[in-house]
Amino acid sequence: YFADRFGVPRASIDGTQIPIGVIRKYARRTEGDVAVETGRGRDTVLVRRGLEFFGFQLERDEEPITAWSDDLAPSVNRALALALARGEARHPAVRRHHAQVERIREYHRRSGGTTPRMGEAELTALYEGALADAEVRSLPGYESAPIRLQLDALVPPATRAQLDALPDHVTLRGMRVDVQYDVEERDGKSLGVARLRLPEKMARTLVQEELPPFDRPYRFIVLRGARGAVRADSLEELQEMLERPYAPGEGRSVRSRVQTMRKAHRRRR
Repeated sequence: YFADRFGVPRASIDGTQIPIGVIRKYARRTEGDVAVETGRGRDTVLVRRGLEFFGFQLERDEEPITAWSDDLAPSVNRALALALARGEARHPAVRRHHAQVERIREYHRRSGGTTPRMGEAELTALYEGALADAEVRSLPGYESAPIRLQLDALVPPATRAQLDALPDHVTLRGMRVDVQYDVEERDGKSLGVARLRLPEKMARTLVQEELPPFDRPYRFIVLRGARGAVRADSLEELQEMLERPYAPGEGRSVRSRVQTMRKAHRRRR
């Protein structure tokens, strides 16, 4: 299969050219690929159709639709739900649910992974169910639909109170250091950790006894401006990495720049 110099699709078998009319006769029409375009001030539902000949795509067109049938509704709901979950859709529900979704994600980090994760896949499934319950069959109906998510039921009130009581910062040498909660996946298990962003001067001399007791292991980050960040799982590892002339990955980038400059200098010579 190939196209000639004029862009006309053709095929060749044993040196015999097959006319495009014969190719179209045995080509297969594809249906049902749905996408959502969100960059023109409002959401637009597009149905993509194509013409294929034994795995080769001859044509492809996109048709905007404002209403859809029951057979196409699951595909449209899935595409709209994905746009809503990514925050790309223009529907007011995205702004209305943003704070709640971020709070559920913070509860997941604080709980060490025991509460719902609320990633893109989970949020898409919730929006898809809400659109199905609203029985949306047109673009105006979608824009006016009061899409509701039962986010409060995902984390019980008692669990919320317990997670809200966790400290937001620790005090080290009279300085307030914020605590960032996170979840690490190791050997198929979730581990809750507390990340501390330390000043480099403090990180070089801090000892384990100065760290207040916590209900989960510490992780450490030191920001070094343009030189990037140094991350470690323990104070000993952090201080060892800070003593190196380069941060991890920084040495390679510096050496590559020097080698590039040397090659350019040799070419000029």
